[in-house]
Amino acid sequence: MATPTAIRAYLTQRYPDPPPDQTWVNNCYTALLEAGFSADAASVEHQYLCSDLGASTTPSLALPTPEDVERHTTTISGPLMVQIHSMMDIGVSAVNLQRTMEERREMLSGATRIRRMDSDEEVEDGKVPAYQRSMLSLEVSDGRTAIRAIEYRRIEGLSLADTPLGTKLMLRNVRCLRGKLHLTPDNCKILGGEIEAFQVEGPEKFAAALEARIENARNYTPAAAPRPVRPRRTLPVRTARSATVAAPRPPRAAPPRRAATDGAAARRAALADPQSDASIEDDSFDIDEAFLRDIEAVEAAAQSQQRSQQRSQPPRHSQRRPQHDVEIIEISDSD
Repeated sequence: MATPTAIRAYLTQRYPDPPPDQTWVNNCYTALLEAGFSADAASVEHQYLCSDLGASTTPSLALPTPEDVERHTTTISGPLMVQIHSMMDIGVSAVNLQRTMEERREMLSGATRIRRMDSDEEVEDGKVPAYQRSMLSLEVSDGRTAIRAIEYRRIEGLSLADTPLGTKLMLRNVRCLRGKLHLTPDNCKILGGEIEAFQVEGPEKFAAALEARIENARNYTPAAAPRPVRPRRTLPVRTARSATVAAPRPPRAAPPRRAATDGAAARRAALADPQSDASIEDDSFDIDEAFLRDIEAVEAAAQSQQRSQQRSQPPRHSQRRPQHDVEIIEISDSD
């Protein structure tokens, strides 16, 4: 016969966290013997899964505190055993769930059940309506610290109708984000079990939770939609390179060449008065620049020579003879 110490070692190996309490194992072992049952490891394990972890275990070493859960994104490595305190399908409307709950109560109340005369089994005269299935939200705990969990991916075996409260789950490598455990088939294993006290209180708590959801929906006032922000228009930056280039004009016949002096004069006029209407024809730029400089040098030399000649000439004065009294002497041949 196994001893309580050996049974505790067996439970610790299978369910290391939270650790089983030796006092609870001793009491369970004794109660089984007094009731006339076999007090082996399997029997104690069955009672262990149906117990409240708050009474049958010591505090967990892996489950973070509520403060840590709210502040950090963590991963619970596990293995960690937790029990289900409540369940709600958050992907189905509360009105729909409430209607299904009432229909199930009527079907299971005994009005539509009959008992076979030759059997103790109960058979249903009608089919009990099933709850719609979407995404479950759970409250789980290690018996002391409760934490929210959501069914991140659907886990077969969990349902509002068939999963009793107090069912034990084994968690491994569960991500905890924003205070919620993200459960998937890969990190959550259903161990079974139930807690009788939870089952008694469960239906009333479930009904109250549905009423609260419906009341919140009735009192919900959507926030005013924010005023749409008109997007700013961003104009392209125009630079010398990105500026629109005018289409090239078709080539035109070159006008006959003019005298080089005319082209040079036009250039000087345009440079002297940029705002004037003087224009320089394109053919003026066809003349060799060296030839233009020669012309300008010749003109400058001619103007300089002309100024030199003007400076070398004496000033012209009017040669007026002074006016004197003239005596007129008449001579005759008679003398």
